[in-house]
Amino acid sequence: MYENVADNGRVHDLNVFEKEGMLIVTAELPGLRKKEVEVELDDPDLVIRGERQSEKEVQDSAFSRTERIYGRFYRRVPLDFEVTPEQITATLTDGVLEVLIPIPSETPHASAQKIPVC
Repeated sequence: MYENVADNGRVHDLNVFEKEGMLIVTAELPGLRKKEVEVELDDPDLVIRGERQSEKEVQDSAFSRTERIYGRFYRRVPLDFEVTPEQITATLTDGVLEVLIPIPSETPHASAQKIPVC
């Protein structure tokens, strides 16, 4: 259902739920800054992608060590209704991305229908 590409083997946790007429998508993105995350509408899907780059250097009198972390991630959430980018809000706070998408009131929800078995 959801397409994803991992960040160096790590698949970021993604939650999708409906509350008070909104589709809410949250993604745990620890350590990422706003400039490293992109949210876009790629009809008819919501796409979350980003790129992590960091470098940490440790110097001691006996040694020097540099750690580099690099990785990309990509998540695609299919939407079963039409929405424009202006209607969507996205915030990144304390490593959690929250995307709010209003669900149109006229969106028909599929109801279960029995299929006869012949």
